[in-house]
Amino acid sequence: MRRLIIWGHQRLLRRWPAIGFAIAAAIAMPSQPLQSQSSPQPFPVSAATCVPAALRPKAGAVMDNGRTDSRDRKIWQFDWADCPQASEYHLKVQGKGTSKPLIDATGLFNSEYEHNKRSYIADRYRLNWSWKVRAKIAGSWGPWSAPRQFEVEPINTDPPAIAE
Repeated sequence: MRRLIIWGHQRLLRRWPAIGFAIAAAIAMPSQPLQSQSSPQPFPVSAATCVPAALRPKAGAVMDNGRTDSRDRKIWQFDWADCPQASEYHLKVQGKGTSKPLIDATGLFNSEYEHNKRSYIADRYRLNWSWKVRAKIAGSWGPWSAPRQFEVEPINTDPPAIAE
């Protein structure tokens, strides 16, 4: 673009060379005045730039299961890396072949979640579970983390808990 401007005015430049220097200086000058560089501005984070990294449970982990007599709780803990400027997180946990997720939680303000229920997963559904999480930044949901696979221990594995 600069070449076209200068070459387009060759006749003018030959006649008054000082104008050439003025044009070159005007092209090189920024249109906005330079701002002070004394304090660095924070890098703006958009929902598309932050995908929470899944931390726990690790891929292939075996998670807790409850008991058929309801004398032990099924406790699952999920943890992921913080996203700067995230206002909330969305966690989804689903077993393979199930029609809807067991956990579909939004409004999570911390980068961890504990599922603590007096329930159990039937043995025929305990394999091939996955979880994923995403962050909401500036009002927009970002992409999901890569799904993490886990299994659930056989039912009635843990001894009955002492009455609460």
